[in-house]
Amino acid sequence: MKNPNWETMITRVEPDNLVVRGYKLQDIIRKGDLISAAWLIVEGELPAPEAAAEMKKLFFEAAGTSLPEVPVMDGEDISRMLAKYMLCDESLFCFSPEGETANARKTVYALGRLTAYLADILGNLKVLKGISADLPVSALICAAVTGMEDEKVSSMIEAMIVASVDHGVTPPSAQATLIAASVRADYEVAVSHGIGAITDVHGGAGEKAASFFRQCSRAEAGGDMDLENATRKVIKSFLEEGRRIQGMGHRIHSEDPRRDALWERADQLGISADCVAVSRMVRGLFREI
Repeated sequence: MKNPNWETMITRVEPDNLVVRGYKLQDIIRKGDLISAAWLIVEGELPAPEAAAEMKKLFFEAAGTSLPEVPVMDGEDISRMLAKYMLCDESLFCFSPEGETANARKTVYALGRLTAYLADILGNLKVLKGISADLPVSALICAAVTGMEDEKVSSMIEAMIVASVDHGVTPPSAQATLIAASVRADYEVAVSHGIGAITDVHGGAGEKAASFFRQCSRAEAGGDMDLENATRKVIKSFLEEGRRIQGMGHRIHSEDPRRDALWERADQLGISADCVAVSRMVRGLFREI
């Protein structure tokens, strides 16, 4: 059977290889930032320094603009909440840039707004507003997600987000957005369709994998085993209970090109700890068991 692959004007996807606008995705993760990655996807090239500085300013402006009042229900899924914020956001609806880079500007503005939505949902809006505009965009993102300022964590979170950029037309969230856009839905309506398609089935496996890594780490801390044997014990318990280990394997890649780039970033920042160690050993242990 022929290896699955597809190519659009933006992305080429094939086993163990992801190329975005002519750049290998792992290189974008290692060298780029979110603003540059967004500009690259929309404009087809990396931004000049002046454009990057202007987009950073726009991102901060978007994140600092007042938010719509959105009713939130107990237990409501975060994707649903984000979609509601986006659909109720007059600021985003009214932001209509013109000129050759209008699409890139709209994209960056929307990313800034989404950062503010997250901060509000997670109770971190006060911290977000305290971030200096002299700091990188990653500081705003980190404050929104974690409620703290930490240069190393900021850089890691940004790398993880960049690793999730355009992967072609097959993801359900991309399909939902494209379908809505094809009938000329407003920008925020089309994007909110894609956000609404992110669930525990699509987009949620990473969270479940993180929970598994943490469980292995806690098993080591709570017993007299080293991390490898603690992980082995947790895997065996999963299999005995008939439970799936989330985050194992990929439908296209046997060696996901994003993996090593993220491991390298964690190592470079000096924040690799037990969960990263588990992610490195788990495939071998799974095969062994």
